[in-house]
Amino acid sequence: MTFQRPDAPESPPVTGGVRRFIAAYDSDCECGEQIGPGDDAGYIDDDSTASCADCCDEAEES
Repeated sequence: MTFQRPDAPESPPVTGGVRRFIAAYDSDCECGEQIGPGDDAGYIDDDSTASCADCCDEAEES
């Protein structure tokens, strides 16, 4: 079973995309940006690592 953040939506969008949520605890985005409690974050497609708001915006634009 894959780790699931308790502060994130349970399942990815059917067509891919970004599952956005408000972070409940600290983590790091793959780009190196720190995600802190209360920050906008998301899972891109079905990644298991949270991404920062900027990376989520980029993914939605492409």
